[in-house]
Amino acid sequence: MLFDWTVRKKIERDTYMAEKKQLTVAQKKQRKRKIQNLVRRGIQLAFFLFLPSLFSEAFNGVKGIFRAIGQGEVLAVNDFVKTFIIICVITLVCGRYFCGYACAFGTLGDAVHGIAKWIQKKLKVRFPKIPEKVCIHLQIIKYVNLLVILITCVLGVSQVIESNSPWQAFSRIRMLDFKIAGYWIGFVCFMLIIVGMFFEERFFCQFLCPLGAIFSLLPIMPWANLKRKEGQCIKGCNACQKQCPVHHKLDGISVRSNECIQCGRCRLVCPKGNISLRNTKKEKAKS
Repeated sequence: MLFDWTVRKKIERDTYMAEKKQLTVAQKKQRKRKIQNLVRRGIQLAFFLFLPSLFSEAFNGVKGIFRAIGQGEVLAVNDFVKTFIIICVITLVCGRYFCGYACAFGTLGDAVHGIAKWIQKKLKVRFPKIPEKVCIHLQIIKYVNLLVILITCVLGVSQVIESNSPWQAFSRIRMLDFKIAGYWIGFVCFMLIIVGMFFEERFFCQFLCPLGAIFSLLPIMPWANLKRKEGQCIKGCNACQKQCPVHHKLDGISVRSNECIQCGRCRLVCPKGNISLRNTKKEKAKS
């Protein structure tokens, strides 16, 4: 009986130590996720505070290019055009890190939606959301928005849109200029975008951003696209898809691959660590 009691105690102790070790691994993963998330938020905040006009400068470069085309003039490579070119090169080589880390509008959207999540958690309610399939179709709007803006630039009538744009309103509000008499249309549009950000994550980025439309059309290098080892995924998991703010599926290179804004949330939530920038096909070939 003494032998049986000793064996049972040993089994209980080994089980306890195994559970403790598993819990420690889980805690380490959670800690790593928190650190990575804090780093990203810190970078976003830094860009928002010190370089909030990067979006406007880059898009002014785009408009300058098409104004020159419309007027038949030689393009003046000013600071706006240089900013646009630099961001495009970074996007081509590394992916849309500008959207995920540096864009002031994207950071604002994350903050507004974060507040919405906090309210839902405190009130124990769930706000209505746009269905995923509808979101994917609505993402086409940003291309229409880009096309309209570029046409007005070529025709030389872009001032009509610029004076009433939500970007202009955002710039004025950021400078604590709340006199909306001269730009009330832009202010109303901006407030509607804020409401959209409250209910749908990355609302502006997904549906309206003309700069995002340009970046999604760029031929981003293959090594900058996240890949998933589908064979190692837990059946029915879909954690990466559920957490993606732009409803992107990691199912190989597709038309929507460039919608990825490199926020890294899919990598943080994946329970198996299956998502990386590595070429999974080469890995399979080696094995």
